[in-house]
Amino acid sequence: MAKWIVVVLMLLARPAFAGGGLDVKDWLSRPGVKLLAVEFYATWCSPCKEAVPKWKALHEKYRHQGLRLVVVSVQDPDGSCVNPGWNPDDVVCDAEGHLADAWALGGKLPAAFLWSWRGPLLVRKGHVEEVESQVKAELARLPRVTLDEDMDSSVRQMVRTELARTGKVEVIAGKEEEQALEDIRQTSRDLQFADLSSCKMGQRLAANSLLKSSFVKAGDGKRLLVQLFSAETGCLNASAGVYWNEEMPDMSIAEVVAELVNNLRATVDLPGGTAPRTIEERSFAQKSESWSMDVQAGVLVNFESDPAGAIVMVDGRLQCQTTPCSKTLSMGRHTVEMQKESYVPGKTSVSVRQGIPPVNVKLTPDFGWLSVTSLPSGLPVLVDGQKIATTPLSKHQISTGPHRVLVSDASYYDQGKQVQISRGESEVVEVTLQGREGGLVVHARDEQGNDLAAEVWLDEAKIGTTPLAQQVLIGQYKLRVVQNGRQAEQAVDVKEKQVAEIQAVLRRLSEFDAVLASPSEELVYVPIGRYLLTSSKRESKKTVRPFCIDRLEVSFNEYQECVDEEQCDSIQWSACLQLHESNGKKSRGTVTSRPLWHDDDHPVICVAPSEAEKYCRFKGGYLPSSAEWEAAARGRKGLQFPWGNDFPTSDLANGCANECEFSWGQKARYSDEFAYTAPVGSCPSGKSAFGVEDMSGNVWEWALLRAATPVARGGAWNSHTKDLTCAQEYANI
Repeated sequence: MAKWIVVVLMLLARPAFAGGGLDVKDWLSRPGVKLLAVEFYATWCSPCKEAVPKWKALHEKYRHQGLRLVVVSVQDPDGSCVNPGWNPDDVVCDAEGHLADAWALGGKLPAAFLWSWRGPLLVRKGHVEEVESQVKAELARLPRVTLDEDMDSSVRQMVRTELARTGKVEVIAGKEEEQALEDIRQTSRDLQFADLSSCKMGQRLAANSLLKSSFVKAGDGKRLLVQLFSAETGCLNASAGVYWNEEMPDMSIAEVVAELVNNLRATVDLPGGTAPRTIEERSFAQKSESWSMDVQAGVLVNFESDPAGAIVMVDGRLQCQTTPCSKTLSMGRHTVEMQKESYVPGKTSVSVRQGIPPVNVKLTPDFGWLSVTSLPSGLPVLVDGQKIATTPLSKHQISTGPHRVLVSDASYYDQGKQVQISRGESEVVEVTLQGREGGLVVHARDEQGNDLAAEVWLDEAKIGTTPLAQQVLIGQYKLRVVQNGRQAEQAVDVKEKQVAEIQAVLRRLSEFDAVLASPSEELVYVPIGRYLLTSSKRESKKTVRPFCIDRLEVSFNEYQECVDEEQCDSIQWSACLQLHESNGKKSRGTVTSRPLWHDDDHPVICVAPSEAEKYCRFKGGYLPSSAEWEAAARGRKGLQFPWGNDFPTSDLANGCANECEFSWGQKARYSDEFAYTAPVGSCPSGKSAFGVEDMSGNVWEWALLRAATPVARGGAWNSHTKDLTCAQEYANI
């Protein structure tokens, strides 16, 4: 019995020699084959014999992942073929070296080749180490597919089974499969669930491709389209389509998967050439015959689609990822199909010839449009229970079929409509909502108990005067009751069909709070207080009376109003620039008119202190004192800059920090969008504690010392950091 066992083992260890050569294409087309390695072996090749254990280990490691290994026994000295001593998938006998010559080995070993099932030759005349490196890399690149969760469940199951049967594509478990695997792990240590066996690889490598499917109408039936997208790039790698057989769906699945796999293939790259042989030298001559090249270069064809962004298939093969594009096609008739997500695929037949116009396919939307208006507007729109926008909603793209459209807000009774969206059509929904209301009653009294007629405000909207009884929409509001420097403020919750009654006791406000109760867009109130101020380069606490100051710098437009009313003089540009030149700040030539880079909303420049005072009187105010300017800039905390103590940046001030040179017309070097001055209010982040903007940078601002001596404060767009501080002042600039 032992002798028979030895004989059987020897037979298993020696595959039969193939006498008809090696068919690479046949090997690569076999189910389950993902990689084919071919090693040329000879007993006279010492490195080949030394590498036998490595080839054996490589084969054992990757065979279950689709690697097949064929050994070619070549030109043994005794004229026979020798088994390499282990069990590859096949051993080919090349005793006379014809295959070695055809593959251009030139008598040099070791030499190995490696192919991917998709066609490329990955290793040419390499050795085992290079083959193993490329095997690892290609297994990581080969399609590892996860199936779209939106795919029909029955189609997804059949596609997954068929892909697993081909053995060319690794199917990675989706969320449902992962949960099923986890359930099995918890109940059994042995995974024997056939439907999930193809998902085991997904436990080690993530998917690099996504497979989508869809049904499209085709005549009286429908077609199944499958598209394979790269997870890394989002580009379409391959697609396939077949007519759907309702009675034999598994046949349709097998056909479309076979077409998809075939479209992933390329032409198999085979090694070529002939090794030099020793031949008898002789002279010969061959008679030249007339010949003409019966090959055409093809025609450049431009592809367009309406709308753009479609993929282009020509004769079932992918040509372009997106339109518009151009490709060279052979002359003759071709079938062109364009596909775009959410559109019905469009197909046309074209005759390619010289001078052919662009091939344009108009795609039919596989969706419709929804418009919704409501009275009142600005209310949430829900489609099938999901909020998508607020009214008014105009031509929102939506899938075909029935949808439930609802306009819903807590303060109103819901209104909606069931609509049927047709392909390429618009549906309009108009609703008028009835409010959910409650009652609000407000009385106002002073601190002595006297009833008052006072204004009633809800969330900054005036609704009437006390005594007030009014129906309002339900909700939570900020209620404010105001009368002649008195105010009461509180939160109120108005509930449906209930009355909220408010007895407001108005208390007199401080001067500062009174201004806050009636805010102004133009003016900022600075309250009385002791402020840290600069005097003769020394800082000390001084009392400043309350005052109001403009929130923004005066613009060219605002100053022109004063000129138009003949209360201010026009700007004398020539004298202004001469003044800067006398101070060592050279201009860019003679300028006699307003610079082009100062727009109407930029701060006015070249205004003398006397003209600044005229403008302030025109507005009903006065030019601030230097102390008032500094109090408005530094605030109660005596800050270094209006915004705080951090150094300036481009969002805080339009200045140029420490690297800017003083020179009239010099471009600022701050990293903002303004080369010179900026429109007033361009740096709201740099406002002072009281809300005054542009007090640092942009343009110098006039203020007055005692004895009406004018000083410039705040720095400009081309000022150093020290001049942007709140404490810096210049009596002559």
